[in-house]
Amino acid sequence: MTTRDLGELGIKLIGVYFGAGAVLALMGVLESFALPPLENVSAGSIAIANALSIAGYVIVAVVCIAYGAPLAARILPERRVDLKALKASALDLLVLGLTLLGVRYALTPLSGILKSAGQAIWYAEASRQSLFLPAFQQSWPKLVDDALQFVVGATLVINSRKIATALDRRKRARSRA
Repeated sequence: MTTRDLGELGIKLIGVYFGAGAVLALMGVLESFALPPLENVSAGSIAIANALSIAGYVIVAVVCIAYGAPLAARILPERRVDLKALKASALDLLVLGLTLLGVRYALTPLSGILKSAGQAIWYAEASRQSLFLPAFQQSWPKLVDDALQFVVGATLVINSRKIATALDRRKRARSRA
């Protein structure tokens, strides 16, 4: 088994996680049809507002499941992992874990970013432009949080080998002392 094989499995499991998130989000939208309508808000408008978020979940799930192997090939080496001799491959497993954690952190906010983009496009229509700032005053902190989470996740993926090497050096220095 290689780190690339483990990475592919992890990426596909992340895809399954986002697929389940899409199902839960869709169930939440369907629930809005069963509840009595809110004041001036129809179930259809709730469905439209959440459509891009659900689409984001589905896109991420499909990309992770369908393209798990190529993604793993791009970000992980083809090193053999001897699961029986875990001490020999601890660095590789740490790199794998940090990379998968970074992938999860980078992909999680995409549905929120897509939802915000969809709302911005909806408010860009001439008759709704005056509503843009009031509607987005409450959304800006979430959008900034999502963007920062994406940056942290992408940075973790890109620098996982450096971080793992630094952590492994500290562990070795501590065990020698």
